[in-house]
Amino acid sequence: MAKKLQLRRGTTTQHSSFAGAEGEVTVDTTKQTIVVHNGNGNNDNGIAMAPSANPTFTGTVVIPNVADLESAVVANTSKVTNVTTNLGATANGTSLTVTSSDGTNASIPAVTTTAWGVMTDEDKVKLDGVETDADVTDATNVTSAGAGMLNVDQTWTGAQRGTITALTDAATIAVDFDSSNNFSVTLGDNRTLGQPTNQTVGQSGSIFITQDGTGSRTLGYHADWKWAGGTTPTLTTTAAAVDRIDYIVAAANTIHAVVTLDSKTGT
Repeated sequence: MAKKLQLRRGTTTQHSSFAGAEGEVTVDTTKQTIVVHNGNGNNDNGIAMAPSANPTFTGTVVIPNVADLESAVVANTSKVTNVTTNLGATANGTSLTVTSSDGTNASIPAVTTTAWGVMTDEDKVKLDGVETDADVTDATNVTSAGAGMLNVDQTWTGAQRGTITALTDAATIAVDFDSSNNFSVTLGDNRTLGQPTNQTVGQSGSIFITQDGTGSRTLGYHADWKWAGGTTPTLTTTAAAVDRIDYIVAAANTIHAVVTLDSKTGT
């Protein structure tokens, strides 16, 4: 029959007050590990050897080979727990805070320079009021003091052009002053020029009125349209004739207008 070797044993609590002899090995029955003693008297409670499964380390753990550790982590990614994956961020005028669902929040102070391409508080002020999707195509002009700003006097060195927006011919012709300054419409029957929406005092422009191939079309006007002497104009009724109404919004629901009749083109 094989011989049995049985070592002295005791709980973790009992080991805490036990000073073994130098080189003596005992068994911790609580941790199920062996304990090696150094024979240092009352200060020696032994050094417990870690089990292979679910070890608990104390003190400094030295990893001799980083490559081996990396391989072990990669091979056991499914066993890694307590890894923060739920992150959030909040910002104010001075800092950015990255928050973690189960970790420590990190605060990043506000920058004071744009050396790394980041935005300072001064940059934010400059961008206040810039419309979404606005395009900047000339960096030199934009960075020049006051260049292109609508609240300062300007000397334009290039032509400024407004589009002519086609209106939909209908019994009452709708005009949206937000869509353009200049408009055009071909009359398919007797019509009324309706009350423009989005009127803003100071807006001005022109409306080109064209007779269709039949002609003899008349145009009435909403009360917001004001004419010299209070008399509405009679349009040219010749087929394909073009009249032009020039207008300016003088006050709320008050649009001063004049008409140029039968503007000839190419004759």
